[in-house]
Amino acid sequence: MKNIKVLLIMSCYLKDGDIPYGIGELSNLQELKLRFNKFSRLDFNFSQLTRLKSLDVSCCDNLLELPELPSTLAIFTAYQCS
Repeated sequence: MKNIKVLLIMSCYLKDGDIPYGIGELSNLQELKLRFNKFSRLDFNFSQLTRLKSLDVSCCDNLLELPELPSTLAIFTAYQCS
């Protein structure tokens, strides 16, 4: 599982606590799409995602805050977030 480069968790309507903390251990992850979910914050550690280049949290209506994001992040998308 640690070799995953792209992870799409979209339209699952995940709430706070539903996103597996283990995502933060996917050290080869480059693209993470979490569109159309219901969480207000991301409860996993981004510090090990040293290869993450793209994060998309668009259409996450309840999103209130984000943790510190990795410096490798080149693309951050948050369309239609109130």
